[in-house]
Amino acid sequence: MSRTAVYILAYDIADDRERLGVERLLLGYGFRRQKSVFECRLTSGARAALFRQLQALELKTGFVLAYRVSHASRPQSFGAAPEHFPDDGYAFLV
Repeated sequence: MSRTAVYILAYDIADDRERLGVERLLLGYGFRRQKSVFECRLTSGARAALFRQLQALELKTGFVLAYRVSHASRPQSFGAAPEHFPDDGYAFLV
């Protein structure tokens, strides 16, 4: 079984077309935490593929930042955060 790492990706992009391209790409790798913030659990191969695809977009009106979250860190929630997120538990690929 491949080990995964959690990445937080956040973007700030002015052009609607570029922004939509990034959103579509990130939805294929993780889930939206906020409007322009995604959480992705990636194997090293998936990380390489995602980063390659982001580079290929050649963004002109903004940027995407990727942060690797330490496996030892635990999220701290303040306010009314949901108890579960879309990829909690098991995922089945057919």
